[in-house]
Amino acid sequence: MQRRHKLWLTAAVLLLLVACLLAGCAGDTGNSDDMVARSDYEAVCAERDQLAAELAQATGDMVHAQLGGSFQATVRGVIPDYVLDDSTPLIAILTTFQSGPFLALVGEEAAQLEVGESYIFQIAATEIGEISAAELENGIQAEEAFGLYDLQIESCQPAGDDDISGPESALLTYQQLP
Repeated sequence: MQRRHKLWLTAAVLLLLVACLLAGCAGDTGNSDDMVARSDYEAVCAERDQLAAELAQATGDMVHAQLGGSFQATVRGVIPDYVLDDSTPLIAILTTFQSGPFLALVGEEAAQLEVGESYIFQIAATEIGEISAAELENGIQAEEAFGLYDLQIESCQPAGDDDISGPESALLTYQQLP
């Protein structure tokens, strides 16, 4: 009988231990790192609302536009367009005032370009879709524009000593379309 009593007591203790362990898994562990303070939550919500308002303001005044104008750049190289023709130079490697090189499809104008010389490049008007009113007013740097849009060089002419050189010489302008 004593052996039966010990067995029953051991089983009861083990059952009680398992129940306590399982109860600890289901409840609050008391670790405050798992919980987000109400003030932190409210701060994040306020920041989210502020950013949403700024985004709505920035994109609220969208206009349909085209890109055009001219810019001054120095020719660093002239290379073929290997997709269309691997021997006729059609692409110019250009740099504007204090910028890195970028590629511009110059087409037939490539024949008159000399490496190391500066030119005024005229861009064919290109419809680009919708932009914000702030972008319309500010314009865009030529280097960035050639990376974003499929622009074509309409004409080029050698830059003279009287031509503007500096950051403003590489600024292209947007025109609002109806």
